[in-house]
Amino acid sequence: MPPDMNAPGPVTIAIASPGRAAEMVTFRFTSFNTPDSQLVLVPPTEIPGTLAGVLEMLRAESRETQAMLDGQPNHGVYISVTRVRDLALALEAYVSGLPADDRTRATAAIREAVRTSWLAHAAADNGLPHHTRLGVILMRDAVAELRAAFGDAGAPGGDA
Repeated sequence: MPPDMNAPGPVTIAIASPGRAAEMVTFRFTSFNTPDSQLVLVPPTEIPGTLAGVLEMLRAESRETQAMLDGQPNHGVYISVTRVRDLALALEAYVSGLPADDRTRATAAIREAVRTSWLAHAAADNGLPHHTRLGVILMRDAVAELRAAFGDAGAPGGDA
């Protein structure tokens, strides 16, 4: 059952240009009108307590992402992008334990995995299949680099 969603009420946006006074635009939302059948409920990502556990979940997401690209049954783009983002952010806690030379690569890989997961999410929101596919491809490649940066065996560029 979807959660009870109350209308957010008024939202005011300030639009400013250099040398001009800001203009205020207010939107009033009196109801939430998306049918329940169109809601996508994404369960929270359960983050393992170890680096090995996080990498194992990223391996599972790599398989899910490839299944999505291959047109096979999968758990859907929103679940994948949310898990990839959450797992990538969870890896920040392990960067300091890497050799100094590997920390820059790992930090960049985390940033890229988060960025591409949001890109795939936004493409899916816009409902453009070719953009969604491209976003998922970029996310897949970012996850492969993320896994390799943390020495995950079997990841392209990782330890064998």
